[in-house]
Amino acid sequence: MTTETTEVESLRLELDAAREERNELFKEVLELRKDKARLDLIENSCWDSRCVDEPTPGGDDGEVAWIIIEHHMSVPKERQLAYEYSARRAIDAALNPVPEPDDIDELEDDEELTIDKSWDGSLDVQPNVLR
Repeated sequence: MTTETTEVESLRLELDAAREERNELFKEVLELRKDKARLDLIENSCWDSRCVDEPTPGGDDGEVAWIIIEHHMSVPKERQLAYEYSARRAIDAALNPVPEPDDIDELEDDEELTIDKSWDGSLDVQPNVLR
């Protein structure tokens, strides 16, 4: 191998490493943008998050669950939107709730359950026809 070939190969390796680092940074930026959108949503929607103990059956250990609460002027003033074992998942669940079976039973015979299918899952929009 000549010195020139070695230099070219070295530059290729550096370029590959730089591309890999760029891709990892891009993924990190996307995750940070999602977190920013979640925080903006909490702030703009008058939500708060609470962590609560979730005891395990043996009682010797426990987990932490996260509850997203929406605040209203009318009673009930605090309304639970989501309950999950991760703060991020709780916020995401509050953003796009799944109706409880009891809620579906309350629909009138001629009323349809509508779900916004156009939402792409991004957190920069707030679809929610089920609230």
